[in-house]
Amino acid sequence: MDIVNYNNYKYFYCVVKYNGFSNASEKILISQPALSYSIKKLEEELGVKLLERSSRKISLTREGEELYKKLRKIENILNGDKNEMKEKISIGIVRVAADNAFYNVLQQFREKYPNILVEVIIEEHMALVSLFEKHKVNLVLNKYTFENNNSTANVFLNQFENCFACSKSFYENNKQMLSDISTFSSWPMVFPTKSKKRKLLDAYLTSLELTPNVVFEIPNSELLKKIVKDDNCVGYFTKLSIEDELKNGELVVVDNPLFNFPKDALYLIYDENLVDTPLEYMIDLIKENM
Repeated sequence: MDIVNYNNYKYFYCVVKYNGFSNASEKILISQPALSYSIKKLEEELGVKLLERSSRKISLTREGEELYKKLRKIENILNGDKNEMKEKISIGIVRVAADNAFYNVLQQFREKYPNILVEVIIEEHMALVSLFEKHKVNLVLNKYTFENNNSTANVFLNQFENCFACSKSFYENNKQMLSDISTFSSWPMVFPTKSKKRKLLDAYLTSLELTPNVVFEIPNSELLKKIVKDDNCVGYFTKLSIEDELKNGELVVVDNPLFNFPKDALYLIYDENLVDTPLEYMIDLIKENM
């Protein structure tokens, strides 16, 4: 009977879990050459290739994905109840989803799993991509899909309208200007910072041959709302993020039959190979509530 070198399995698992040899080496204090040698020996023992290596990153072969999934299950079994006491689920999420639609999900999850820590990280698209690729988050709620591979799920959840809005006083004082699209280039605008959302907006306005007068560049946030409410500006908002301000009259939508802005989609993104029971429950709650 051959002796199984369990360390080789451990090192393979860590390289995948921590998204590369460099990160794994720092986490488990083993040199990168030693990790590489161990995985090479494991591949020889199993008679299959487990990893595809490139200068930028590693990727799993089909056999590698199957083995990693099995090792993940073993880790969960070994941790058992102890794992639940110490487990943390990390969720990367865009601000509009976190501020307006996520509270019920967190409350329902806590009722069932009160001992699991839920970490919510609010970031924009590129930061969320990085966190996901480095396995720093278990799942992501994002406006755009991620590069798909055999195990990454991109699930469409919803879409949100965008609009121009300004304070009620600014609207009342500038009705004529705001109703005349030919004056668009003189409207003082608050636009998103450089992002996919901004690129889509710029492309849309270019298609209408409209040139904006941008006085502030600010992400969708409380600061954006405050500036538009207090200053003489027109902001570009996800309509869901200003529902309360529209209802109480603090903000007014600047409407025009010409405007048909690109909508923001919302996707749920996760690695299907890394879904345990609590995370599966979180995923189900998100699908039901968002």
